[in-house]
Amino acid sequence: MQLSSRNREATWYIDSAASNHMTYNKGAFQTLDESFKTNVKLGDNHIVKVEGKGSVAINTKKGTRIINDVMYIPNLRTNLFSVGQMMEKGYTLHFGGDSCTIYDNKDKTLKIAEVRMKEHRCFPIHLQYMGRTAMKAQEDQSWLWHRRLGHFNFQGLKILHQKKMMTDLPQIQAVEGACEACLQGKQHKKPFPSGTSWRAKAVLELIHTDVCGPMRTPSHEQNRYFILFIDDYSRMTWVYFMREKTEVFKVFKKFKNLVRNKVVEA
Repeated sequence: MQLSSRNREATWYIDSAASNHMTYNKGAFQTLDESFKTNVKLGDNHIVKVEGKGSVAINTKKGTRIINDVMYIPNLRTNLFSVGQMMEKGYTLHFGGDSCTIYDNKDKTLKIAEVRMKEHRCFPIHLQYMGRTAMKAQEDQSWLWHRRLGHFNFQGLKILHQKKMMTDLPQIQAVEGACEACLQGKQHKKPFPSGTSWRAKAVLELIHTDVCGPMRTPSHEQNRYFILFIDDYSRMTWVYFMREKTEVFKVFKKFKNLVRNKVVEA
C-alpha cells in the first residue's frame, strides 16, 4: 500500500476489538452524513459521540479504494480499522510472526498490505488519502441524495433534477457499485406454493392453526382473541377464546392434551 507522510492524522491502527472503522479526522472523508448520530463505548468503557458516518478514499498501488461505513468521532484519540468490519466486506487478514497481511476481498491471493507490528504490540497502517478534488463531487452528491430521499433510485433522481422538481438537487451522474441497504431491503422469500404439498391421510396427522384478534368489542367474558385448530383430514374444528394473545401457548397445551387423550381412547 502506498504510504503517506507518517503523521498522526494519516495513521490508523488495526483493531480486532473495534466494531466499526472510526476516525477523528473529518478531512479524511469523501462523503460524510452528519445526520447519523449514535454513541460508542470504547475499550476503557468511555462513551463517545458519533457525529456522522461516511466513506474514506485512499490511494493504493492497485488504484483507489473506498472504505465505507466509517464513523466520524471528533473526540477519538486514534483512528481505528475494524478487523470484523473488513472481514464482513470479504477481506482476509492473516496475523503471523510480527506482521498482519491483508488480502483482497475479491482475489484472495492478492496481497494489498502488509503491516508490521510496532511498539506496544500495535499494528499501525499509514494511509494516503485521496484529495476531494480527485474524486467526482457529483458522484458523491448522488449517493448522498440517494440516502436522503429514502434510497430513491438514481434514474428517478435524474428526472427530478431535469424537471427541476426539487431545489438544490445537483445533477445526478452515473454511479458505480451497489447500495447494500437497497439490496437487503429487496430480498424476499420464495412465494408460497399455490397448492398444498401434501394432505393428511389420517385424523390428527396435520393440524392447521391461526390466531385472530384483537377484536374491537370484547365478548361477554371479556375475550378479544380466539385461536382455531383445524384437522386437515376430517376438517374438525376447535375454537378457543382468549383475553390476551399471551395465552396462546397455554391454550395450545390444553388442545394438545385434549387430542392426545382422544388418540389414546381410540
